Amino acid sequence: MSLSTPHGGKLINRFVDLPETASEIKRAKDLATLSLSPREISDLDLIAEGVLSPLLGFMGWADYQS
Repeated sequence: MSLSTPHGGKLINRFVDLPETASEIKRAKDLATLSLSPREISDLDLIAEGVLSPLLGFMGWADYQS
């Protein structure tokens, strides 16, 4: 049994690989923080897991306005 082709041609995985985890956590400590609603956290999780492939992230303001 073969799997169907994902929408957009490939699955997106936004998780950090284990060998890079420590350096990414260190880098993240210098980034700005923001508060997310439960809905936004859910959307972020779906993007990270590739459920919303081929999306790579949230829309920018210009995309939202168009």
